[in-house]
Amino acid sequence: MYRFLVFLAVACLCVPVRTSQSSKINIVESSPSVLHQSISESTYDAWKRLIGEAEKTIEIACFYMTLTDGESLPPELQADKGIDIFNELIRANKERNVTIRVVQQKPSLYMLNKDLEYLQKTGVASVRVLDMKKVMKGIGGILHTKFILVDGKHGYVGSANMDWRALTQIKELGILIENCTVFANDLSKIFELYWLAAENQTLPAVLPDSLKTNFNINNPMVLESEDREQIRLYISSSPLPFATQGRVFDLVAVIDTINDAKEFVYFSVMDYGPQSFYTEPTFYWPAIDTALRDAAFRNVSVHLLFSVYLHYKWETVQHWASLNALDNVRVRSIRLPQIEELSVPYTRVTHSKYLVTDKGGFVTTSNCAADYYLDTGGISVVFVGSSMVTEGLRDRFLRDWSSDWASDI
Repeated sequence: MYRFLVFLAVACLCVPVRTSQSSKINIVESSPSVLHQSISESTYDAWKRLIGEAEKTIEIACFYMTLTDGESLPPELQADKGIDIFNELIRANKERNVTIRVVQQKPSLYMLNKDLEYLQKTGVASVRVLDMKKVMKGIGGILHTKFILVDGKHGYVGSANMDWRALTQIKELGILIENCTVFANDLSKIFELYWLAAENQTLPAVLPDSLKTNFNINNPMVLESEDREQIRLYISSSPLPFATQGRVFDLVAVIDTINDAKEFVYFSVMDYGPQSFYTEPTFYWPAIDTALRDAAFRNVSVHLLFSVYLHYKWETVQHWASLNALDNVRVRSIRLPQIEELSVPYTRVTHSKYLVTDKGGFVTTSNCAADYYLDTGGISVVFVGSSMVTEGLRDRFLRDWSSDWASDI
């Protein structure tokens, strides 16, 4: 089955496309101030600059938007940063006439939706909701994607939701690529697919040729950084029906990245389990787990960093222990100090989702379980070969691995 998926992923090849201009590529992070971690650029600063400098268009694909629902909280929680980003969106449209489109997962009863309702009601943004369960014909799943696309030349992809907590109270990691029309154009194809699917809550039997991509495992785009380094990458997608012609399926991308490793695999993800999490009954799903075990068998050093938090799935710890028992595998958990004085749900967790090896890297919006790959909307930026970006991912992983908040299981 894996080989068949690889065939699908590389069915459309062409001569590699190199950008004609220098692109700026940064790893951006969120880190609660209590951790006292030094980061090169924060998610807040990256988003504020992207939105604040937008001239023509802003396109956002997100799970939900709750940028303003911390407005009544004490200032030390820095919820005002979410309000600031929200106001930047309003200013972009009202003061600079920037066209804003947002596609989000269909809201549920427990999920506030007042931010997007306000943006739509006031004409700031055109909003479509995507019911992934309906699109996937009742299988389940949600739109879990998180990206921002600006002016057809700048893009952010990462773990951070459009939520004030993701800016100040949760550890997040993403990739920001600026001044690169090749990357932005490819990312826009995924946005347009979501936008199209949200119109009638279905995927057309025949998709427009404009949604095809030429960039994949065998034919990555080549970006030239400001330091003149050539960085090879492509964008993968899930679930499989959303991996349009030429687009690599996320599952193929992550397994390929692991299989290419010769020396090390470092994997940081919030939730991990070789099973389904949200399907009833749950089922065993060893695809990525098997790739990690196979890497260890090849004498590749595998380090896995999983999150422990209020809502984590304790039953998956037995799987962590099974991996940890293997030669060449070490598993650690990371647990951040909690906000004791106030009840602020869904905070103080390492929400990052990325994998780095000596041969490449994989920055994704998905946790590691069957549901996220088989019926949930997500995307990944996949780096082919070592580069300054993969070195940066490695350094950040090792920083967290050796931090006071990480411990052996």
